[in-house]
Amino acid sequence: MDWAGPNPNPMPPTPSLLDWLNFTLGQPRYQRVLRFGLAALVAVWGGAILISAGQPDAGAIFVLLVALALFFGGLAVRGSNAVAAAMPGLDLGAYAATVADRPLAEREPLFDRAQVIKLLAGLRLPTALLLAVAGQSLLLAKSPNVPAGVTMLALGTLLFGAVVWYDRLLGVARPIAVEVESRLNFRWWLVGAALLLAAYGFFAASDNTFRWPGVISWWLSVVLWLAALWEWPAPPAELARRGWARLNTLIETRGVAVPLSRLALIFLIVLAVGAYFRFAQLDAIPPEMTSDHVEKLLDVNDILNGKHPVFFERNTGREPLQFYFAALLIKLFDTGVSHLTLKLTGAIAGFVLLPFIYLIGRELEDENFGLWAMLLAGMSFWATTISRVGLRFPLTPLFVGPTLLFLLRGLRRGTRNDFLIAGLFMGAGLYGYSTIRVLPVVVAVAVGLFLLWPPPGHSRRQLFANALLMFATTFIVFLPLYRYAISPDNIFWYRSLTRLTNEEHAVAGSVVQIFLQNNWNALRMFNWVGDQVWVNTLPGKPSLDFISGALLVLGAAFVAARAILRRDRMAALLLIIIPVLLLPSTLSIAFPNENPSVVRAGGAIPVIFILTAYPLWLLWKRLRAVWPGRRGLWAGRVMVGVLMVGVFSVNSDMYFRQYPAQYIGSAENASEIGAVVRDYAQSVGAYDRAWMCLHPYWVDTRAVGIYAGQVGWEQVLDPTRPDDWVRLAADPRPLLIVMHPQGQDCIAAARQYWPTGTLTLRKSARDAGHDYLLFSVPGTVDLDERTLPRE
Repeated sequence: MDWAGPNPNPMPPTPSLLDWLNFTLGQPRYQRVLRFGLAALVAVWGGAILISAGQPDAGAIFVLLVALALFFGGLAVRGSNAVAAAMPGLDLGAYAATVADRPLAEREPLFDRAQVIKLLAGLRLPTALLLAVAGQSLLLAKSPNVPAGVTMLALGTLLFGAVVWYDRLLGVARPIAVEVESRLNFRWWLVGAALLLAAYGFFAASDNTFRWPGVISWWLSVVLWLAALWEWPAPPAELARRGWARLNTLIETRGVAVPLSRLALIFLIVLAVGAYFRFAQLDAIPPEMTSDHVEKLLDVNDILNGKHPVFFERNTGREPLQFYFAALLIKLFDTGVSHLTLKLTGAIAGFVLLPFIYLIGRELEDENFGLWAMLLAGMSFWATTISRVGLRFPLTPLFVGPTLLFLLRGLRRGTRNDFLIAGLFMGAGLYGYSTIRVLPVVVAVAVGLFLLWPPPGHSRRQLFANALLMFATTFIVFLPLYRYAISPDNIFWYRSLTRLTNEEHAVAGSVVQIFLQNNWNALRMFNWVGDQVWVNTLPGKPSLDFISGALLVLGAAFVAARAILRRDRMAALLLIIIPVLLLPSTLSIAFPNENPSVVRAGGAIPVIFILTAYPLWLLWKRLRAVWPGRRGLWAGRVMVGVLMVGVFSVNSDMYFRQYPAQYIGSAENASEIGAVVRDYAQSVGAYDRAWMCLHPYWVDTRAVGIYAGQVGWEQVLDPTRPDDWVRLAADPRPLLIVMHPQGQDCIAAARQYWPTGTLTLRKSARDAGHDYLLFSVPGTVDLDERTLPRE
């Protein structure tokens, strides 16, 4: 028994290693490191699953949701480290006693209610967005779960709407400036000169031919027309004097400093991402020409040989812009009459569109919004594919973009100059792709909306006058093509009429019912079931990836709420013009199986990606508002960054891996056969002694000639026409005939006229389905045709 009594100063117990670890790892600093590090590892794991799957995967989405939860768990950690702990000398007992002896009011609460509320406020919008993304991913999984996917997408949209309403994220409609009504202070002598020159350009475009005097007069008429109607901020002479003074100052300056702001740097980075999708591996993807490419290269070749049509009538007719642009590229860069030249024209058009999408976004909201829209469009599989396929498809969105930009500016500000520029781009676009003909309808609908629902203080008379001047500008730019469109026996409307009427194929059923079904199918193309044409897309796949598809649904819901609850005219306009821009696809009444069409619906690209940008823009703003400072900034960066990495990886996999794989399997191998013909003609033979024997639904012989380096080469043998074979047999020079492996009639004819000829099976680098036969006279190797596959 210890009679000395209790020790007044007992020694604190020595802490164990477990106590030290528990105390150290419980410090806020280490908790953040652990949670953020674990979140990063789980996110990498989920991304690896997503990339390896090559398409939306429910398991990957679940893992990414867990990573997001861990990330926000790290954000939830509050406070700073209490004591710098080290194992020797650590007085945990004294520290615990000190904490226990504090008054209750001085103790740090286990949960800070205000911080928890702030955390939940920041989590609401990301949760809605991830629910929608998860639902969209289930719709597009390898084994789609449609009921679950639709349910989750609907729940995410409803939660998103509730959050937008509860957190007051709708904002207010951006003010529409009240314009000062301008007088019709035209320079009438310039108007008269412009009309005279336009009339000469119109008549000079007779016989469907551009002539230099007429072209120059037409261009001058457009310039004089704009100069006559332009609202100058100062007299033109004064503007010229100022410009000359600035030019002299620039010339005299030894160095020019070009400041690069943060916004400009981000803009260039986003533009570089778009350039990667438009130009990377352009020589290899898409890998092969189709008959449509051949038709266009023949038109380009006509220009190089001195023909200058206003409207190209080959293959039901085409507008001229791509062909003249391709001819210019050939002249400047010697790209040749090739598939690459056609792909360059489209890729450049798709790339130039991106800054206009940014400017539309900035006009509607702000710079950040414009950057999100441009980034999503730049990475889009849909926009990338139609830009690189080598046909005229990207010319429609290219001109819809600037026309819509200046139209929105004109409607918002009431400035005549913006209406004139909109008319200029609209007129130029009519020389691109026939689907652009819906653009004047879009513009008329927009003007009609503002005439029926004018902003406070705006003048209907002023708007009507500006709209008339805009359409007049379009008409002057359109004049040469209009000259062709009213000429006898023109086929300007032929392609459109064959899809809309009984011109080529009888309409099967009710026109109204077909049109409504077409609209339903066209709206589904973004999220569920898409185009079936393998040249332009992945058959059956929606035009948007699962992340962009979910963003589109949420963005459309936000814009609809803004239009209804905030009476936002611009939001209403965005929604109204989407079905109008889809009309080139939905008006395929005689051929409803051609709808939805990703290429005919391409004019909607600028508007679609404006809508997809809204949820990202709201998320970025909301996280920074709820969590001010670095925490909100990094939360926004990580959350939006994960989504953008997902969009990048999915779209790049779709275009650079899946698309060429299915394309090469469906396209014929004209390039391989063309290389053989070229090698033969440049070695032992000649081009006029290389022939193709006809076989149903086989390679386009014109494409073989282009790949062989001879545009226009089309030497075809028909086994049912013996005269051609007799003429060839009379020529003693070496002969090469390319045949289909199942072309038994071709083989029999060749054996009849050249008994000593040899037959060789040439293996394709692709697969056995693309093998072909070479019959050569003379030769050294013979193949028994009885070993070939039969029909």
